[in-house]
Amino acid sequence: MAWAFSFGLALVTGVIVGSAPAWWATRADPAEALRGSGHSTGHRSSHTRMTLLVVQATLSVVLVAGATMLARSLNQLEHQDFGYQVDGRVLVEWLNPPADYTEPRLAALYRELEARLNRLPRVRGGGLALYNPLTDNWGELIVVAGHPSPKLSEEADASWDRVSANDRENFGITLLRGRYFTSADNETSEPVAIVSQAFVRRFFQAG
Repeated sequence: MAWAFSFGLALVTGVIVGSAPAWWATRADPAEALRGSGHSTGHRSSHTRMTLLVVQATLSVVLVAGATMLARSLNQLEHQDFGYQVDGRVLVEWLNPPADYTEPRLAALYRELEARLNRLPRVRGGGLALYNPLTDNWGELIVVAGHPSPKLSEEADASWDRVSANDRENFGITLLRGRYFTSADNETSEPVAIVSQAFVRRFFQAG
């Protein structure tokens, strides 16, 4: 799709710019051109045509190069690896509930909302998350047991997200080791986390 759009844009622009010399030539009087009336007039006409040809060639090169770079950028955006599956996924943003909701009431509300989403026709699975993917969410300082505390000059923080039991699995995130969250991972169980390869390399394989 991106290549077709870029090709069409370059084609239309080339036709428009290329027709300028032809349109200019149609304005000349054929009788005067045959008689060769005036050397200065012919010189100015030749100079004008040459200028139009140079401008046309320059614009054509710039447009083709720009269209090619745009097509490559769009192609990279369409095929880049986000770490999860994009096709068939729908993100819906939900505003925060009223502030007077207690934590038990919020937990019950979220479970009911997820259950209703999963019962919708043609929905294979749903999940809830505090943040949408690729958003600038909160980060926390990471301190690894058995390692010295990070210095102030070091970047030792990582972003985190709070999700429901089936959110990561339904998002199509592939696990290399470990397991997905389950319904047993709740507010009364021990805290668990799923981390990325970049997280492991940064905090557990340094040096």
